[in-house]
Amino acid sequence: MKDNRDLEQVLRIDGKSVFMEVMLSGLPYDKVLLNFVSYDATAAAGARASGSVGIFIDILDAQVLAHDILGGRISALGQKSRKHAQETGAKYPDPVYESLGGIPGKRCPDGVPVARVFQISPGTTQPWVFCAKQGKGHETDKGLIVLDKLEHAVRVPMTNPMLKKFAVSLQAVYDVWVMTRFTTVIKPVMQQALARRQQTIDAAKAASASRSGAQYGTR
Repeated sequence: MKDNRDLEQVLRIDGKSVFMEVMLSGLPYDKVLLNFVSYDATAAAGARASGSVGIFIDILDAQVLAHDILGGRISALGQKSRKHAQETGAKYPDPVYESLGGIPGKRCPDGVPVARVFQISPGTTQPWVFCAKQGKGHETDKGLIVLDKLEHAVRVPMTNPMLKKFAVSLQAVYDVWVMTRFTTVIKPVMQQALARRQQTIDAAKAASASRSGAQYGTR
């Protein structure tokens, strides 16, 4: 079977008429891109996508999230959220993770910021639900873009094994970022340091050989 996956796609998680991708595309901006897409499978090929939301998360924040998932913190928060929903009669548990982002007003044609929100919540029919929201928003004095009017949302159900795969994919993107972002920067410095160290070693060996020759040399 022909593999036509995007080369920048690290992981894809599918739901009913929706999917989410973990992408390498955000690395030039020191971010991880989570691409959420909803589609109509009955539509003609090339016109099936009905909406998409791209979530950019700071690379270090993504690594922290991966640690929180694999370390059990997100699971513990999920249990607490479910218990709270049962006790209060809430229809849905509260999110246990939220990331705010978007496009500042100065970069939008109409001057109105576009807000994007990524949430991880305990699900009702599945262990987890990933949700990406997008719509008009406003900027706070702290530089955050807060959602005012929801225009599009994509929800992708998530099993516990898939949640772990998601965390591992975030770590994989982080590892790629570290190698590509810092290797070319540190390599010349490391080469210089290794050259100086080799010179010191060579000088020590030469000095040792000279002393040995003087000690055991013929008279």
